[in-house]
Amino acid sequence: MKTIDKLEIILQKMKEQNNRLERIYGKHLKLIVCTGKRSEKVKFKHED
Repeated sequence: MKTIDKLEIILQKMKEQNNRLERIYGKHLKLIVCTGKRSEKVKFKHED
């Protein structure tokens, strides 16, 4: 196995991990946005 081959395999694994992280991060962002909107609605209810 050449060094270039090893590097390509490592790069591929890094890309896969990055995609997984992006998906997880995306889910977390959606959660934050949803909970943020909910808390704003609650604040408005208290003001009324």
